[in-house]
Amino acid sequence: MDPNNKSPIDVGSLIINYTMHDNAQQVIAAVDLLATPAFFAVEGYDITQEDEATQQVVSWIELSDVGKAALLKYAKVKPSAAGESFADAYDQTVKAREAQYSAANGLGTPEANGYHTQAANTLRDILLGGAAASSSSQDPDAAQASGAAQPAKPETLRFAAELALNVSQSVKDFNEQCYEYSGTSSNPLDSTCNSINGMIKKTQSFLTLMNNYAGPGGPEFIEKQADDFINGTLQDMVLLSGELIDEGIASFQCSAGNSAACKSIPNTDYTMHLSGATTFITDTAKDLQSTLPQVIKALQTAKKEVSMISGVIDSISQMLGLKAPPLMEKMGKLYKTVWIAYFVFFFLFSGTMLFYGFWANGWFGGPQADVPESEYQPPQTFMERMRTCCGSCL
Repeated sequence: MDPNNKSPIDVGSLIINYTMHDNAQQVIAAVDLLATPAFFAVEGYDITQEDEATQQVVSWIELSDVGKAALLKYAKVKPSAAGESFADAYDQTVKAREAQYSAANGLGTPEANGYHTQAANTLRDILLGGAAASSSSQDPDAAQASGAAQPAKPETLRFAAELALNVSQSVKDFNEQCYEYSGTSSNPLDSTCNSINGMIKKTQSFLTLMNNYAGPGGPEFIEKQADDFINGTLQDMVLLSGELIDEGIASFQCSAGNSAACKSIPNTDYTMHLSGATTFITDTAKDLQSTLPQVIKALQTAKKEVSMISGVIDSISQMLGLKAPPLMEKMGKLYKTVWIAYFVFFFLFSGTMLFYGFWANGWFGGPQADVPESEYQPPQTFMERMRTCCGSCL
């Protein structure tokens, strides 16, 4: 294997090829299920990406040596024109199904939200500013977040466990080979510190997004605003109901020909008399609806970072567990040998210097000091003392 070859392996094509040889009919059935927008939406995915995902899977099937034959035999979607591939046929079909599903399940309209009467529409316009409480449910991120986290089938879990086992064994083998031939257990791309730093940033992003609602004082503030919403909305409903009833009676009398009633129809700006409690709730709901999908994405990214860090640490730990004990034992022996040599050297050196000091002073047969044959005789007479003094001065 060339370590400098960074071309990725198309894992999807590889897996599809194996599964097609194992049970081609079930694979084609899974593709037909994938091409159903209702299934795609229930599983928590954005249906606008369904055509691309289906086209990619079908193109992988076509690359298999038994793929085209299986598609001709089992697929529910067939090419309608000469030269058209199965991938293109599925792409066009899924796009049409996406449009039909969006039209059939469109939200945010008065009929879908239950605003069937003029009074309901009027209350919606005044209390909610013209937008329904569920009008923002068409947000694809919110829809994807609300439908996500679907439990996987047991077959999927077993398949994922088998893949994880195979990958773990392969990674272990490659790590051993890298250690044997390079002498290192990791490389700069596996920097654990960088991975931990990325995980911390994602976690900080999540905490920042949720601080206003889950931070100090956040729950108490929301509870207080909810109480104000209950009280304020009740007052607003009573006020609006009375005003709308009076306005409706006056309008009915005006339509019956009562000119005085036509003049008495009020032209009131109701928003000036409202408490604003409903607006706060709708704004908070929309903020949460736009924030929570981002929070979920931040947590998912942090989870991936944690998994990556865990994988790097596990691979390094396994390698160190296998290679470190004999290496540390070898290093310990070398360390012991170095210190023994150090003390033996200085013991011999110090003993040699001590022996030389004694020998230089005449011990152990060393050179002796020169002793004069006649010792010094001090002057005895006066003349000898004068001569000695003059000799010393001169």
